Amino acid sequence: MNRVLILCNITIGIAMAVLAALQGLDVSQSVLITLGVLMFAIAVMLEIKTRALANCMDRRVDERERARRDHAHRIAYWTLSFPVGFLGGFIVARIHRTWGEGLGLSVSPESMPIFLVIFWLTLLLFVTLPTAVIAWTEPHPLEDDLV
Repeated sequence: MNRVLILCNITIGIAMAVLAALQGLDVSQSVLITLGVLMFAIAVMLEIKTRALANCMDRRVDERERARRDHAHRIAYWTLSFPVGFLGGFIVARIHRTWGEGLGLSVSPESMPIFLVIFWLTLLLFVTLPTAVIAWTEPHPLEDDLV
């Protein structure tokens, strides 16, 4: 069930990005907001199903859970290191070029929906990736063999 929730969140995120990028379609902002709220609800469900292990303090978990938590954070942030470095370099280059031309930094009203969707997806990815790693790698509960 955890893997299904993770895949649903990924699918919704891709749908949001596609809907925001296709400016030819008249997609209302309420559709994008509804999809964003649905992603947030799924992230909260994953947090509850994993017992918030990714965000527990050291004094509340034992050694095994601490090792799982630390491993999830290590995988999540190593996974994000290249995209963040690439995006950071792109942003620095864009700012340098924009200021070199004497222009101010701004986002045009036409590209605001895609900017906000990318910002939302990035924020949600950073916050929920360790929880998603824990949920994906969590073993299935054992079935009771009561006959």
